[in-house]
Amino acid sequence: MESNNPYQGPSADVLVTQAGSGTVGQAQKRPVGNGGVWWAQAWQIVRQNKLMWALATFVFLLIFMAIGLITAFIPFIGTFIPTLFAPVFVVGLYFIAHRVREQNTFSFGDLFVGFSNQTGPLFMAGLAQIVAMLVFFVLIGILGALFFGSELMMMFSSFADPYAAPMMNPAFGIAKMILFGLVSLLLIIPYMAAIWFQVPLVFFGQRNAFAAMVESFTAVFRNFLAMLWYGIIGFLIFLVLGIAAAIIVGVITGVLGQGVISGILMFVFGVVMLLVMLVLMALYSATIYCSFRDIFELGEAAPRQPASV
Repeated sequence: MESNNPYQGPSADVLVTQAGSGTVGQAQKRPVGNGGVWWAQAWQIVRQNKLMWALATFVFLLIFMAIGLITAFIPFIGTFIPTLFAPVFVVGLYFIAHRVREQNTFSFGDLFVGFSNQTGPLFMAGLAQIVAMLVFFVLIGILGALFFGSELMMMFSSFADPYAAPMMNPAFGIAKMILFGLVSLLLIIPYMAAIWFQVPLVFFGQRNAFAAMVESFTAVFRNFLAMLWYGIIGFLIFLVLGIAAAIIVGVITGVLGQGVISGILMFVFGVVMLLVMLVLMALYSATIYCSFRDIFELGEAAPRQPASV
């Protein structure tokens, strides 16, 4: 019932962003060209707050460096602790992109949203990634034994009798190393596909951590051509920037030599490149959000609910 009180203040619908079940649909197959659309959409999200995005990415990297340094002294387990924490922090970058896209609002505090929303499931996502990583390492170990088992036996036999051990054909050894690298790459692709959309699925869709990996794997391979085009564009962006940076460094050192002015210019250029790389990392995280939003129909699933105030 509406109130006719003339002294009542105005009311309005406030759009409240929330992550929960029902906000994320099932993975849809998208056209190849959408791989480029994700980069364009991500740029629209990042371009208005480039410095804030760079700062958020810098803080994200500092935190991970600190976690890595602290846990480096813990035998074996310390290697996996950063992976355990990764989803809790990286989801903050996705949520910043979500808020900018939905409400045109950049909030630095959203970087830590993983500690107040879906914290337990996000840690489970990290644990699931560790399990997948261990499986990957075991498979690589088995693969290495199959490829280089005979060489290892030859090496050990040479310790006992250096003259009795046969010499391995160098060309054959190089060929085996190349083949081993290619097969290892084929194993990395499914692993990356499984974790690509896992975190946003857990956070926005409240999926189970392990089920989210299966769903992510399915989504990536259902959109393999679009993902391939997306990857090619990203590679070209970094390639062009890398070539441009090399040319600028070559011009500075070639024209000015090793003097003071050259040193100052190199320092300034280094700072600029650091900012560019931070913005690119932010752009990269935003592309993951945009591709997730497109493939899983996050926009159509209405992740915003009105609340009357």
